[in-house]
Amino acid sequence: METLWKSVIELSGKSRLLNSLLPSAIILAGLGALVVDAQFGWQNLIEWWQTLKNETQLVMTAMFVLLVFAVAAPFDAFTQTFLRWAEGYWGDNWLFRGLAMRRRTHHRKIIEESQKQFSELHGKQEKGSLSHAEELRVQQLEISLHSYPPDPQRAMPTFLGNVIRAAEDHARVRYGLDPIVTWVRVYPAISKVIQDALEGSQTTLGLAIRLIAQIILFATIGVLFEVASGKWLMSLIVLIGSWITAYLAYQAAIQAAKSYGELVRATFDLYRFGLYESLHLPVPTQNGDAERKQGNKLTQFLWRGDLIMQYEHHKETKTRVAP
Repeated sequence: METLWKSVIELSGKSRLLNSLLPSAIILAGLGALVVDAQFGWQNLIEWWQTLKNETQLVMTAMFVLLVFAVAAPFDAFTQTFLRWAEGYWGDNWLFRGLAMRRRTHHRKIIEESQKQFSELHGKQEKGSLSHAEELRVQQLEISLHSYPPDPQRAMPTFLGNVIRAAEDHARVRYGLDPIVTWVRVYPAISKVIQDALEGSQTTLGLAIRLIAQIILFATIGVLFEVASGKWLMSLIVLIGSWITAYLAYQAAIQAAKSYGELVRATFDLYRFGLYESLHLPVPTQNGDAERKQGNKLTQFLWRGDLIMQYEHHKETKTRVAP
């Protein structure tokens, strides 16, 4: 048995074992526990397992491992799809159109009201006339607005979607650079430290999103099974437990998205000039509108290629050799 688990770890890697296979194993074990509790009983299961030969136990364990791989594979493959759903990209079908509009309106009002309050309190803050409670409120509003896109019209239906969009709009609003177009061109130049941090945040976010999808699957099958078995109380326990676990996973996804968003912001703050230099284009010399216009032109050039850009080919400096 120990050799089997070592082989699993070696073949899949520790990272995938923790982030993909382990959650799938827990979900399958949970469903199995519901079936055992309803149909067989734990004592009967233990006695039956002890009657099996070691070879049979090993084969059944291997079958369970293969089932874990089979269940984990589609969740891994569709992680990006699950993430887009969690962000609020629900399409334009009739089933979700109304819900998406209501949620966007809700978050849009939060942005507009927060911006209004922050503007009023910030004016008083500059005059030095804020009370202690108002100072705390300014800090809360600033933190809240940091997680939303600056333009209320770009609000997403979910808070997770707003956190990610706020990070995406940072480079677009400040520097005129569309991150969807420029990210892959900026990423190779960033430091190994930031790359590792980005990958860590992405891994945590992906794990949380996959876990939510797996919990939804577990809750659906578990509740239907318990209802079919006539165990209404257990079905309610499964539903409540699943909801709590999914909520905690969603909060973990939000925290991971916030960390990822800060790293994306830092990447453009620190390495955007390298993008111009690597393309042999003039580097912006001042911030504000001038840089935004230059960034918009660069984005259009990279995306559509219908602009004429003036290259700057710098002469290579010769390396001085000490005598």
